[in-house]
Amino acid sequence: MSGKAFVTPDIIYMNELNKFEEVCTEGSDIVNFLKAKTVFLTGATGFLGKALVEKLLRSCEDLDTVFILCREKKGKDIHTRVDEMYNDVFFNRLNQAQPKFRHKIRAIKGDVSFPGLGISEEDRKLITSKTNIILHVAATVRFDEKINLAVDINVKGTKEMLMLGRECKHLQSFVHVSTAFSNCHMYNIEEKLYKPPFRTEEIISLVQSKSDEELEKLTPSLLSQWPNSYAFTKAIAEGTVEEYRDDLPICIFRPAVVVSSYKEPIRGWIDNVYGPTGVITGAGVGILKTLHCNGSSIAEIVPIDYVVNGIISAAYKTAVTKSENLPIYNFVQSRDNPITWQDFCTMNKKYGLHVPVMQAVWYYSLTLNRNKYMHLLYTLFLHFIPALLIDFSCIVVGKKPQFMKVYKKIHKFTKVITYFSMGAWSFKDERTKEMWNNLSNKDKEIFPFDMRSIDWDYHSQMNTMGIRSYLMKEDPSTLPEARKKWMKLFILHNTLKGLFAFVVLRVAYGVLVSLII
Repeated sequence: MSGKAFVTPDIIYMNELNKFEEVCTEGSDIVNFLKAKTVFLTGATGFLGKALVEKLLRSCEDLDTVFILCREKKGKDIHTRVDEMYNDVFFNRLNQAQPKFRHKIRAIKGDVSFPGLGISEEDRKLITSKTNIILHVAATVRFDEKINLAVDINVKGTKEMLMLGRECKHLQSFVHVSTAFSNCHMYNIEEKLYKPPFRTEEIISLVQSKSDEELEKLTPSLLSQWPNSYAFTKAIAEGTVEEYRDDLPICIFRPAVVVSSYKEPIRGWIDNVYGPTGVITGAGVGILKTLHCNGSSIAEIVPIDYVVNGIISAAYKTAVTKSENLPIYNFVQSRDNPITWQDFCTMNKKYGLHVPVMQAVWYYSLTLNRNKYMHLLYTLFLHFIPALLIDFSCIVVGKKPQFMKVYKKIHKFTKVITYFSMGAWSFKDERTKEMWNNLSNKDKEIFPFDMRSIDWDYHSQMNTMGIRSYLMKEDPSTLPEARKKWMKLFILHNTLKGLFAFVVLRVAYGVLVSLII
């Protein structure tokens, strides 16, 4: 559906955001392959992991069991966390299709950063005796994560998963989910393994031998050409796969930046503010007004449902195609269906203006600044000075100041994504295309991941709706009131712009007159 069909956001909410089409799975090679199979999944409570669980259980009704590795968090045991996860609206479609789906899920207490994954001996025996497919998704995706924690989760966790995979008696496929930017220090990125900055044991021994203070000082030199600890440790983790894979049936799947869903199971679903989503959300709320970004660069983004379908297809292909080499799949869109940062922001603005949020504090006024110094100037006058004035006003009336704190977080966020918003890469994805081309027509229908089929205008339309509904948790019924507030902010915004322009012109006129006289 083209974005041109957009007429009234209220109708879109009812008819588009929650619309889905059931697809018959009979005759699917992938569905038949997964029949009576057991999958072991890490990262199941995360953004990508949740989507994988949902798709596997909804489209592969005869799947036997899904083991999910889960850790206790914030005083909640694993069963409470899993139950809360499945109460999310994201699982409504699955609940309707298979009300008893939860009996197929077995939560395993553990942690990828622990020795032996922190799994009990009894659970390990169960996993290794039953598992047919391993999907290793768990990772810390924080760009500014401390190096020792990033190594523990992304590198040691990968090693531990490979050791577990070796013990599995009936393993047919292992997919290690990496990132398209694991080698982002290079311009041309092919579907092959590159030399990692460290071998597995080298980096593990190094971080274990240093104190936190020493590691903090050492981190910049360790990262070298890599922009952050995430990309750095994901590059090493790929090397870990090569080091410890032995004769495992394994592949590496490298998705680009994962954004909201295109169609499945609901359109526009998103549950985090990472990367591009944070930009659109910050601009929509009215607090992000400048971004250091090359608008003409490609925004290397991929919808989460297409990523999920690609991972499942890679698991199937790995099982049915024996290869001595390590297959690597770059999952990107820039080769066939690119969208620039400018177009991405413009499309999201076009639809976002129609569905403002009640939580907005100012009108949309985001500017993409390619020039670093212009961006810093905008940051000073549009972020920090207004924040100081507002916080000062709060102190005067006895309220708690908070805007400077907010903008420090925003500045930290924009700083870590600048590398990607200013950069440009050329990806090769021939193996991924070959995998798609070799799927049956039925599997292409059930597990679509051909990026040429994405209408970015329509995705932006659903993305703005999804951010409002699923991320900001605002009901469609609040739209009329939100629009009234939005109009007031629009008037205030343009009034201040007019006053500022008047003051600038008056000052300029005064200076010009004084020079003439």
